[in-house]
Amino acid sequence: MIRKLKRLVQKKVEMEHQGSSLPTQQHPLFPDLSDNLQVFQSIYSKCADVIFRTFVTSEDSKMALIYISGLVNSSGIEEMVIAPLMRLGESERVTIKQIEEKKVFVAQTSSVVTFEQCLDAISTGLPVLLCHNETAGLSLGLNKWEQRAIEDPITEVTIRGSRESFTETLVTNLSQIRRIIKSPRLKIEMLQIGEYTKTKVAISYIEDLTDQGLIQEVNNRLSRIQIDGILESGYIEELIEDNPYSPFPQLLSTERPDVTCAALLEGRVAIFTEGSPFVLIAPTTFPALLQSAEDYYQRFLSGTAIRWLRYTFFLISLFLPSLYVAVLTYHQEMIPGNLIYSMSSSRESVPFPAFVEAMIMEVTFEALRESGEYNKFRSASDLKPGPEQDDSRNP
Repeated sequence: MIRKLKRLVQKKVEMEHQGSSLPTQQHPLFPDLSDNLQVFQSIYSKCADVIFRTFVTSEDSKMALIYISGLVNSSGIEEMVIAPLMRLGESERVTIKQIEEKKVFVAQTSSVVTFEQCLDAISTGLPVLLCHNETAGLSLGLNKWEQRAIEDPITEVTIRGSRESFTETLVTNLSQIRRIIKSPRLKIEMLQIGEYTKTKVAISYIEDLTDQGLIQEVNNRLSRIQIDGILESGYIEELIEDNPYSPFPQLLSTERPDVTCAALLEGRVAIFTEGSPFVLIAPTTFPALLQSAEDYYQRFLSGTAIRWLRYTFFLISLFLPSLYVAVLTYHQEMIPGNLIYSMSSSRESVPFPAFVEAMIMEVTFEALRESGEYNKFRSASDLKPGPEQDDSRNP
């Protein structure tokens, strides 16, 4: 049996190198611990960060822990798993069910009965405990890795409102939403996308506020994605939008929890991606792209006035260059005499027509905007005084 499984694993590797994939099959664990370890060691060959920790609690009771270094809480494994099991008596035999219920001090545990379940748990940082003469293992909720703390929003800065932003950790992002919307009607469905990355994607919505057809459509589009890996929410945005060649965004992306909660309360769907601080909001409209997070915190008179002012300047920036080219090229009679003389004298040294001049101006403004967008945070950090320049530290 173990030889058959080895051949199957080897065949899968060969077919993956050839560019094809093998249908996923559920292979149960073997009763013999050494057979299970042999299979896992063949799968994780040349993986120096995968740890196989075997120990003996009694003469007939052998156990093994499999985990990835750097993704687990090592001190928790020693204190909550290995230490209680090593204190078992020489004649005391326990089953995997008894270990789960009485012996390990871990809040979250789950039974795994197939190799695929074990591989999924190990890949997500959950240690897997295997016992001899047991056809089931135990995944332990002891995953832990370095993560970025919650910081101020970078792309959506406001004067009034929340100072929190999403991080790259999915659990942290979902907890921020749960902290704001405390109703049990807030639903979160979990998916896994990517053949190699197996990225966790969460769909969040409020029951009774969100249309069921919208929820079903989002689930259908996400389930149809076939890709090697998802590294950022932008991958998903490109794969589920209606018109990939449209210049307008068809999904709203935000890094603010308050904006996401406001969208959920409006009956929309939020899509969270593991490893990305940006959340996708579906569906979105063109006016929603011109809204600011601060609009929700102002009085309706000032908020409406600022929003209309934003629309006005958007129309001016959209039509003024073309109006300038049209009037200056074909309708000079519309310009007052003193102004046309001043414009003519100022354009004598310009070797380009009005259209080329307007295009150069647009490209220059866009280049300056892009340069400022990427360098403003670096400039701000350069202006901060260092330890040797901070006068407050030198009495």
